[in-house]
Amino acid sequence: MGAQQSVKGYGKVHTSEWTPTEGCYEGVSIHKCTKEKTAWRNTKVTIKFDRKKNAMALTGSGTSVWRQKQFPFKLKGFSDNDCGYLVKKIHPKGPTMEYRLHIDPVTGEISFNSKHSEGSLELL
Repeated sequence: MGAQQSVKGYGKVHTSEWTPTEGCYEGVSIHKCTKEKTAWRNTKVTIKFDRKKNAMALTGSGTSVWRQKQFPFKLKGFSDNDCGYLVKKIHPKGPTMEYRLHIDPVTGEISFNSKHSEGSLELL
């Protein structure tokens, strides 16, 4: 295995775990006040890690299902030295939401939260 290094949000991990990841995810976000759920369907995600800079870039797209209506979205994520990892969920005809996120280096599960909602995505 590769050498160990400290990675913000993960503690000590082996650098060999930091490889490009691509896959299809599904999950749900839940509004913190109203408890309304939004399904994240067919969410294609590509995550690239730069070992030298200890940085992450995330891109993707999918469909939100909210109140039985479907809304396409795009994802753009990056590492931020102040906040850890951030991702923007961009709806072409609606709001853009920004989440802090954590990516489990073993399972690939993505968990995220914002001021208004939180959720998780599982790799299919």
